[in-house]
Amino acid sequence: MLKIKKESTTAEGFDIYSLENDVLRLTVTNLGCRILSLYAPDREGNCEDVLLGLNDLTDVKNDTAYFGAVIGRVANRIKNATFSLNDKTYTLAANNNGNHLHGGLRGFDKRVFDARPASDGIIFTYRSADGEEGYPGNLDVTVGYSLKGNALNIRYEAVSDKDTIVNLTNHMYFNLSGGKRDILDHTLRLAASKVALVDENCMSTGEIISVSDTPFDFRNPRPVRDGARSDHPSIIAARGLDHPYVLDKGPDQIDLSDPESGRTLTISTDAPSVQVYSGNYLSGAVAGKSGKPYDDYFGIALETQILPNAINSPDREKVILRAGETFTSETTYTFRCDRGTVLLSHLTTSEK
Repeated sequence: MLKIKKESTTAEGFDIYSLENDVLRLTVTNLGCRILSLYAPDREGNCEDVLLGLNDLTDVKNDTAYFGAVIGRVANRIKNATFSLNDKTYTLAANNNGNHLHGGLRGFDKRVFDARPASDGIIFTYRSADGEEGYPGNLDVTVGYSLKGNALNIRYEAVSDKDTIVNLTNHMYFNLSGGKRDILDHTLRLAASKVALVDENCMSTGEIISVSDTPFDFRNPRPVRDGARSDHPSIIAARGLDHPYVLDKGPDQIDLSDPESGRTLTISTDAPSVQVYSGNYLSGAVAGKSGKPYDDYFGIALETQILPNAINSPDREKVILRAGETFTSETTYTFRCDRGTVLLSHLTTSEK
């Protein structure tokens, strides 16, 4: 049975909610739809937080890592912070080495959404005004988080009154060890036969290559370090994995496992790609949950989305949302452990 509770309202006016069933426990806030924590059991039944995050919500103003936040209007980078639509050129904030990143100076990660409980979770809504961060159209955004058994589902919807561009994702960083060690020895599998290369600014170069015979090949499970610490020029340029993979069609395209804890995360999405970011630039970010900044490679983000900079590519129609039409995208995160599902109701109070 799902329990939904409004835990508190911070001094800044941010609401915090908890969602809990017999398997998973989730804490969220209406500030950027941020997922603050996600507790999942290991093979011994110990329930631990498997997400990186902030020690204090007041740190959000300094957060350059986008911990657990919904990213929009457009996730990832737009080259030279400009795009053309309907014969008009739009100039956006050049907030990342001359490129536009994650919706701009005040993207959705720093916006306050309205929140309301639902039968299976919580629904967040926000109106992004025409011209906000340089984007055209009044955009009405709905983000739904739901829990069912051992799965978290995220559903995104958006409608605009003008032609615009939309590419939404969530920027959770996973550490399935419960924060005991980095993610380099986590095992990753990607149902993806192609990857987009990036330059020293992590901007897609436009070149999409086959993963065959490259360190990018995770079609069979391999340790994250095999890619993140390889000598491929594009990986060296990004200081690790920070690359968009073109996903093969079908369910359960992504598996992430921590062999020591026994936890496995399986991701299924209708998005055409996933940005795999191995936390190469975490060091020096704002204080994490321990009160200390996270080290590089301490978490991995698996951001399901449309390919970055799509508006400046031959696939531009994929990111264009026409007036009155509805953008939708859905991603499910399923947690398992190698001795089967362990119920939270079986754990002790201290473990919960």
